[in-house]
Amino acid sequence: MQQTRGSGSDFLQLDPASAPARGRSMWLAARLREAITTGQVPDGAPLPATRVLAADLGWARGVVVQAYQRLGEEGLTSGRARAGTRVRRPSAHPHDPRPGPSSRTAAPRTPTGSPARSPARSSARSPAGQPSAHTTPTILDLTPASRT
Repeated sequence: MQQTRGSGSDFLQLDPASAPARGRSMWLAARLREAITTGQVPDGAPLPATRVLAADLGWARGVVVQAYQRLGEEGLTSGRARAGTRVRRPSAHPHDPRPGPSSRTAAPRTPTGSPARSPARSSARSPAGQPSAHTTPTILDLTPASRT
C-alpha cells in the first residue's frame, strides 16, 4: 500500500504552537531548511502551496511567502508563479549544471545579509559640489540665437 503525503504542514510535522510570536517566517524557513538539508523532503519534491500551508498553520499567507523567498534566495528552492515551489537541494559538486545563484550572478550582500545598494545615479553633484562620475554630461546649445 502506497503512503500518501499530506498537503500542508502535516507532512513536514510543523507545530505552529512552538513558533515564536514574532519571527514566524524565520522560524518556518528554518524548519523547512532543516527538512530539506536532512533529506526529509527530497530534491525536486513540491512544497505545499503557500495558501494551503498558511491555512494549515493558521497564519497569514505572507509569512509563508516570505519563508519560501528566503529559501529561494539561499538556493534551496525554485519556483514559478502558478507552478509551485520545488526543493532544489544544493549539490556537493561545484560543477552542478542546475541553475542557481552563483558568485557571478548573485547580488552582493552587506555583512548583515541584506542586498548591497549601488550608488545613486540621480544626483548630478557629489557632496563636494563636483559633477558626479555617474551622470551624463549636459550638452549645451551653443548655436547663436536667431535674430527677430
